[in-house]
Parts: sequence; structure tokens; C-alpha cells
Amino acid sequence: MTRRYLRTLVPIVIYGLLAGALPAPLEPQVQHCAETIRPITDGRLQRAIDDLKSKNPGLEFQPDEHPCLHARETISALSRTLGRNYLTGLSGYELVKVINGEGYFTVERFKSGARNDLTKLETALTRRTPHKLATEANTSYDVFVGGESLVLMTSSGVGEDANSKLFHQIHQTFGGTPPR
Repeated sequence: MTRRYLRTLVPIVIYGLLAGALPAPLEPQVQHCAETIRPITDGRLQRAIDDLKSKNPGLEFQPDEHPCLHARETISALSRTLGRNYLTGLSGYELVKVINGEGYFTVERFKSGARNDLTKLETALTRRTPHKLATEANTSYDVFVGGESLVLMTSSGVGEDANSKLFHQIHQTFGGTPPR
């Protein structure tokens, strides 16, 4: 090889090696349903997820191909579980899917100008025993209200305890009602 090629090739190879060795910056994991529900743009959930990922680097995040369908299915499952739709005044939505090695869980944030409805929904969900949604899957949940938002974690049956601990970390960073 000529010197000219070496001068070009060596920095490229070194940069490539270093890029693989250095941690990548945190990429956004939060998804929105912009088709029918306004996205929430305050960044609170993403900051809580970034904090969770920094404390638990083994977590993986999986994009949902259809976040709007996911939102509708969750609202439907909540309505079937409680016999009432508390989210009629919905004004924003976000979704994150987290894979923790043992199982997976989703974190969904619903925003509403009717904070009272969110508080009633949280109360109705926390009163239910066990904390399972009326769905075909063995889906457990946890929930809290923060400001004008309700944050819901739904978890697969596998890894439920680990998922709850991770959700508690999100809750601490996000803020909101104290865990019950």
C-alpha cells in the first residue's frame, strides 16, 4: 500500500475501533402515537428511561411497530378491567417497551386535562386485587399519577418482580404519587 492510502485508511480504522469501544449516547426509546393522539413533548418519561438505562445497562428497548394500536388496546383492556373508560379526555400518549432479560414490560403515559379522571383511574386500578388486566395474557400492572399524567406499567408474567423494581426506579425519577 502506498503512504497516501495508509494516511487515509489508518485514521478510519482507528476511529471505527474507538467508536465500537465507546458507549453510544442514549438514544430515545419513547414512542408516540401521533396519528390520533398528540405526543407528549415535555421529555419527563424519556429522562426517567435514560436514568433507568444508566443504572441498568443490560436493559434493551424494543420499538413497537404500531404504538397507536397499542394505545387503543391498552385503553380497551383498562375499560374491560374496570367496567368504565376513564380516559375519554385523553390529550397525550407515550410508550416504551423494555426487555429486562427475564421478561418484558411496557410503560405507557397517558395525559389528560381532566386530572380528576386520572386520579380516579389510579385509585380504581390500585384497589383491584390482584393487579391483573382483563386480557388473554397473564398481564399484571402498576400505576402512578404524576401531574396531568397517568403512568402505567404492564408486565408479562415472567420477571414480574424484577419489572416492578425497575418501574419503581422510573417512578422515583419521574415523580408523582407515592407508591402504595
